[in-house]
Amino acid sequence: MSATHGRPKGTFYDRYMPELADMIFASGNLMSINEAIYERFPPDFKFVSATRESAEKRIRKRWKDEHEALLAAAAKRAQDRKIADLRAKVDQALLQDAMKLRELATGKPPYSDLFAMQHVYFIDRATPEDYKRNPMVPLVMSFGQFQVAHQRRAVLAKLNGGKAA
Repeated sequence: MSATHGRPKGTFYDRYMPELADMIFASGNLMSINEAIYERFPPDFKFVSATRESAEKRIRKRWKDEHEALLAAAAKRAQDRKIADLRAKVDQALLQDAMKLRELATGKPPYSDLFAMQHVYFIDRATPEDYKRNPMVPLVMSFGQFQVAHQRRAVLAKLNGGKAA
């Protein structure tokens, strides 16, 4: 047989290999390649340029040859998904904090200006470092709005008997 016998790597059903490896990895390596194939490709699934038998044979052969690398890549993808989920949760929390500050900066303050006067002069000014501490704040408000929100947050903290933020 020549080296070019059969379909070359990169045929259209080879793109399913990472998905099959993810299924097997997610099962804790308890699922076999045959179970993954039958779960992913129901009996009515049509492989466009190959018969079902030849496609399954090709998938099984590639799995036999490269299953360690495919499982390692599946483990990396699973870890990347977990990291991305954590990043999304952190970004969501940061965005909520930024939106609360924006709410505080817009409209009237939730306290009387007469009461605030005795506290305003003793509040530290907001710095550009404070503004950039939460990376979502520059996306939702200007530095001037942040200074107003910082001042109002500090006055509210004094009102509630807490420490200025």
